[in-house]
Order: sequence, then C-alpha cells, then structure tokens
Amino acid sequence: MKIRTSLLGALICLCSWPVNAELSIQITQGVDNPIPIAVVPFSNESGGFFSEDVSQIVINDLEQVGEFRALSRANMLSMPSGEQEVFYRDWRILAQDYLLIGKINQQAGSQLVQVQYEFFDINREMKLAGEVLTGSVTQLRDIGHTISNVVFEQVTGIPGAFTSEILYIVSESAGPETSLFRLEKADYDGARPQTLLESGEPIMSPSWSPDGQDVAYVSFETDLPRIYIQNIATGQRRQITNYPNINSSPVWSPDGTMLAMVLSK
Repeated sequence: MKIRTSLLGALICLCSWPVNAELSIQITQGVDNPIPIAVVPFSNESGGFFSEDVSQIVINDLEQVGEFRALSRANMLSMPSGEQEVFYRDWRILAQDYLLIGKINQQAGSQLVQVQYEFFDINREMKLAGEVLTGSVTQLRDIGHTISNVVFEQVTGIPGAFTSEILYIVSESAGPETSLFRLEKADYDGARPQTLLESGEPIMSPSWSPDGQDVAYVSFETDLPRIYIQNIATGQRRQITNYPNINSSPVWSPDGTMLAMVLSK
C-alpha cells in the first residue's frame, strides 16, 4: 500500500504559557581576518577552586563562531583584573583590538559567586561594558556564556546566542539488531548534556516550546509514530495525538498555545 503524506494543517490547542524570544545560532563559515581579542584569565579573589574557567569559556565561545582570534595567555605582557591595571599601549604592542578582564569572588562557606568583568576597546582607549554577575558556583558556565553574548554584541552589533541550548537524538547499539534512543538537551556547544527520555523505540523531531519549558517530539513506543509533550523540569509527559497512520513533525505556534504537525492519509 502506498501512503501519501500531506500537510493537513492540524492545530491542537494547548494551555497558555508566557512567551520568550527564541534564540538560534548558525555558523556558515569563518573569516579571513578574525578580530584579535585578549581574554585575560579572571582573577580568583577568594582563592578557592572552581571547576569552570570562565575566561576559557568565553574564548571557546568567541573562537567557535570563527570571527575572533584570542591571544595566547603565554604572550600576554600583564594580567590585569581591574581597569586601573590596564595599560592600552601594552595591548596595542600585541596588536589586540579588544581586551576582556575580570575577577571572581566567593564568600567563605557560601555557594554564591560574584563575577565582575570589564570589556575594553584598545584602539579607542575606552571601556565598552562591565558589570557584576551573581550566581552559584554551578552557574559559572552560564555566566561565561552571558559575558560572551555581551562581547559579541558590543563588537558586531548582533546579539550573541551563546546561552542557547540544543535538543538532539542519540542512537546507540544495545545489542544485535537492538538500538537505544535518547532525547537529550545541552548547551549550544554540547556541554552539560541531560537525558530527557530514553527508549528502545525511535524518537524523532524534537521541538522547543517558545517558553523553553516543554518539548514536543515523535515517539514510536506504541509501534506507530505519535506526538508527545514533555515538561523539561519535571519529566512529566503525555501523548497528544493518536490519528491514523503517521503523526509527525510537531511545530509550536509562536505563542505556544497550538501545535502544527504532519499527518498522512
């Protein structure tokens, strides 16, 4: 039997959620002359150990998009952590256009950290941005991505997307003619992967809700492709379609109240 697939424009009304802007990042190519930037290791004011290197996270973010080239730490003439320690001529000698410095402070007995950063334009000898970000030690990677967003927008005029997350499917062999499928989310760079669903049947077409709290996807756990919605924080999930034949490709409406899909007949 030949199945014809067509878009039926099926819309399912859902409960209402607040809407946030959706971020996406697309890397098509690098540039011939990447922008030189010096990212100085952030000073550890409290002397404790941190599992994340905030300055290295920023370097990785900026170099990953192909528009920046970070100065090697071994070539730096100084390691300033505050504006009063910045000498623009040192960085001009090293042919740097921009400079990022910072410091991290954690109070004794507390999981809270304060990350202060300052961003400078070397050629114009001026500070472009600077603030103090507060979070837990487990949020240092998030803080690094947030700083990367600021730097990227200050230089290019385009909002950064380094705080974005991605959804993807992992398929692994679990034995002869057997596969294990996982729906995972992670930072845009693949760090901090988290398994949302594990199944012995295929999972397809994950789609974020506009508020980022839920994900819609296709699962074959009932032998036929059916669409499910799962809350990311709680893991609670529910099947929302049971139409004949194929139910696939869920896409949220911009306000998150409806879901479009592809059905076959």
